[in-house]
Amino acid sequence: MHQVCFTANIAKMYRHIKVHPLDRRFQRIVWRKSPDEPLQESELTTLTYGTASAPFLATRCLHKLAIEEGQNFPRATEVLDRDCYVDDCISRSQTVEEAMAVQKELVQLLSKGGCLLRKWCSNEPQFLEAIPNELRGTRYPLQLEDKTHVTTLGLLWHTTDDKFQIVNEITASNSIHFTKRNFLAVIASVYDPLGLISPIVVTCKFFLQQLWQARIDWDDPLPQGLLADWKALYAQLPLLGNIRIERKVLINGTPTDIQLHGFCDASEKGYGACIYLRSRTFNEDSVVKLLCAKSRVAPLKQVSLPRLELCGALLLVRLLKRTILALNLSITAINLWTDSTIVLSWITSPPGRWKTFVANRVTEIQEESSLDQWRHVPSAQNPADLISRGVTPEALVADNLWWRGPSWLSPTSSLWPSMHHQHAAANIPEARKPVSTF
Repeated sequence: MHQVCFTANIAKMYRHIKVHPLDRRFQRIVWRKSPDEPLQESELTTLTYGTASAPFLATRCLHKLAIEEGQNFPRATEVLDRDCYVDDCISRSQTVEEAMAVQKELVQLLSKGGCLLRKWCSNEPQFLEAIPNELRGTRYPLQLEDKTHVTTLGLLWHTTDDKFQIVNEITASNSIHFTKRNFLAVIASVYDPLGLISPIVVTCKFFLQQLWQARIDWDDPLPQGLLADWKALYAQLPLLGNIRIERKVLINGTPTDIQLHGFCDASEKGYGACIYLRSRTFNEDSVVKLLCAKSRVAPLKQVSLPRLELCGALLLVRLLKRTILALNLSITAINLWTDSTIVLSWITSPPGRWKTFVANRVTEIQEESSLDQWRHVPSAQNPADLISRGVTPEALVADNLWWRGPSWLSPTSSLWPSMHHQHAAANIPEARKPVSTF
């Protein structure tokens, strides 16, 4: 959301935190160099990597440090409470000057606990100029090379052009064994926490479901049809490295209008939802960018397409709820889009009119959203359609509909599709039969 971002790492964090003397006996090491020597016992006095409690204790100590010493460092205290993930600090500011002030306070506050911040990285070279070279994460922040990216909680962040890249270590190889076990290992290596490449990930999910349906053992050779499909998919996966995603989603300057637009869709194979952030300045300039997405595979038990569309709508409102909590922004408007007129009819009617499956989901959707937020979008202009059917990495790289949303979303709202699209009442499925009173 902010113009200036920076990351840092607390050097040898666990080594700076002592364990209470009564608990050190649980970190005991029994050792001898040979069977002829007597046993030697040692107790580790600091937090030990690999123990279940270590991450919590380390984080708790940061919060305690902020409580005891934070009154003189208000900016740094906020960062320790909000932007630290064990020994990784990931924070942001609107200006370089503000970021430098936060950095100075962080260094001073953590020094009170004997901790040193190192591996500083930022998308602003001016911020890094005030930090000694030996404490920077990269010595050449102005050159975009293979070694200038920073791993930020599983994503690669190229600080020089301020873009994210999905972690991808897949390289096409002719020596790979095409088995179910290997396929799981390959797709598990694709880390996409925000769902930015959901249309690609869901394609892998579709194929995985086919493998389970075929009842193939882990190391059995694949049938010819599945083998050809996997080879085609496997050849495409290295292209994930070509996808670069802009980190900043807000428009430059001071936005006066921030909107969230969510889209949902379904097919017989699966369903999904995606959310876009639309920000606009005082002079009417606007920017729309993909924020996050989620995908699901349709269950093996056959479900009607309208029901899957409704599941997509439910997935959207759940994703929207989590997104609003995470953003901490003043949202001026929320619009939710679906291309299913049946789903719109279900949502805009009392839940008691419908059978149990539909009624339960409509109830939750109505609790988490308002009826005037729902709109109809033509199928060809629905970016969630890419999730429901899946696409290849090669196709997604240049798909502007996915990264920017429909073209009509950026200009004035007068160009948007009509607000509602009602389905003929007589054709709405899942209606309850009237109960006789005789």
